[in-house]
Amino acid sequence: MHIVELIGKSEGGMKRHYKALINGLIESGHEVAALCNFREPDIKELVQIGAAVYHVDISLDPPTAIIPSIIYLYRLIKRLDPDIVHLHGFKAGVLGRIAARLAGRPVVYTVHNFVLDNKKGVSRFLIRPLEKVMKAGTNAYIAVSKALRDSMIDDFSIESEKISVIYNCIWDVSRDAFLDARKKHNVGQDEVLLGTVARLIPSKGIDILINALPLIRQENVRLMIVGTGPDEGRLREITNALGLSGRVIFTGQVSSMNEYYKAFDIFILPSLSEGMGISVLEAMYFGLPVIATKTGGIPELVRHGSNGLLIKPGDSEGAAKAIEYLIKNPDKALELGRQAELDAVKDFTYDVMIKKTLEVFDKVLVKYKA
Repeated sequence: MHIVELIGKSEGGMKRHYKALINGLIESGHEVAALCNFREPDIKELVQIGAAVYHVDISLDPPTAIIPSIIYLYRLIKRLDPDIVHLHGFKAGVLGRIAARLAGRPVVYTVHNFVLDNKKGVSRFLIRPLEKVMKAGTNAYIAVSKALRDSMIDDFSIESEKISVIYNCIWDVSRDAFLDARKKHNVGQDEVLLGTVARLIPSKGIDILINALPLIRQENVRLMIVGTGPDEGRLREITNALGLSGRVIFTGQVSSMNEYYKAFDIFILPSLSEGMGISVLEAMYFGLPVIATKTGGIPELVRHGSNGLLIKPGDSEGAAKAIEYLIKNPDKALELGRQAELDAVKDFTYDVMIKKTLEVFDKVLVKYKA
């Protein structure tokens, strides 16, 4: 099978999913063309995996860029002549479906996030009819959580039989650590290190977590924020305004996540909206006690009181109480972490993700050729 995998600018979980999927498709004997706008290290990684990489800079802004982007994609898809075109994310989903339909190729669209979240005004008004029109040219959908599947059904009237739920997986995550992240960032062994891993955008709710820190009565607690993004400047301002610059560590972009997961005592993701939460899954894999918000696909990973704790989105006081509970009850924290690791290893495997994705592709091709 010859597969085109198209994605726009992306960081975090979506990019990791994209690379894992391409690796699995190639390992399964398929030919993959990766159409993306990644940085050079990521492109080199895709080439080493065995993908043919094409630089594609898709844009919906300004509107005048839409037509040239569609024409470029159409010509490229026509030239590559794939068996199937697989799209990731909203921008790729819009432009890629139009281009693939013009090129006469079947389309699978993977939904990673809630399409209407953070959309306001005219754009929110236009998305509903646009998505309802485009569903006719979408052969199948993949949602990375049941919550996302349900939102596509409720918001855009997508037929349930056209949507498959395929969870993200653990891939290329080593438990080995060659760097002592605590030592690098001057965190004492007697200090409790809270950790979060996220792209720094408003929907991740990192400001809620920073505001929770002064509410924690234990004084030896520090917070490490791993990741970068457009919200970093605002988050630093909040940190400084609260007098927390000595207790909050911004690591920026890191090359190897495992050293940081191994450094954390407690992992917390305070998202206001989350399609699935791959950093939650990775933290579970490392056996960390996890605190996460009850939103989107997160409750499909974290079962409150069994393999982690769930809190309300936007609740700094609730976050502080959950952190204090785990600090005061280390045996319970250890129990939650152990169960989280067992669940991550058992239920969210790389092989299952690849197998189920190929099953979707095969069904689409059978119907397309019929």
